[in-house]
Amino acid sequence: MAKSISSFVVKSLTVATAALAIGSAFSVATAQPQDADARPGMNQRMGDGYGQFKGERGYHKYHGQKMNAQAAIVIPGFGPADQKLVDDLKLNDEQKTKLQAALEVKNQARGEHRDIFKKVFDLRKQQIESGKLDPKALLEAEKELRATMQEKRDAHQAQWLALWDSFTPEQQATVGKYYQERARKMQERRQERQEKREQRMENRGKQAPAEQAEAKS
Repeated sequence: MAKSISSFVVKSLTVATAALAIGSAFSVATAQPQDADARPGMNQRMGDGYGQFKGERGYHKYHGQKMNAQAAIVIPGFGPADQKLVDDLKLNDEQKTKLQAALEVKNQARGEHRDIFKKVFDLRKQQIESGKLDPKALLEAEKELRATMQEKRDAHQAQWLALWDSFTPEQQATVGKYYQERARKMQERRQERQEKREQRMENRGKQAPAEQAEAKS
């Protein structure tokens, strides 16, 4: 029984601490400075990770990660965009080549990230299972992980910047209009959610006195 409990504790600690490391590294690898209206869930960000709360905030976490994974193009500092923007840009052959190269690196990086995470995960797991903890060595490994992720991120952003620099003034204006429209739609959705919340609170306020009166009778 004691051995079973010990094994359970080790596994639980391993999973929990690995999740913290991956969350921290993921934020370094994918975070881009964006306008609050241009990135889903930005207003709910706290610490190194997204979606620490359920409901709307958890949705923003999932939605933002999904957008990044399915992005047809990325504008550094403003985030991922869908195929509509690519179509509206009417890229020439050289620009299409730059875009394809950047997308291939983005997809390849997802597998590389998992391999990097696994190294720190394995080190932490080994220390927990052996009972010989070495925080200094673990922190150094995490520091190297963040440096590696940042280096890869910088190189990848350079590709997206090269694509941006190849845009004509008209194409850059098209990008600006795309993000303006997206910000406008997000603001409308936020306003709709706020109005629904206020309506629910108002309905609850009216319902409470009625329930109290019924209970007294």
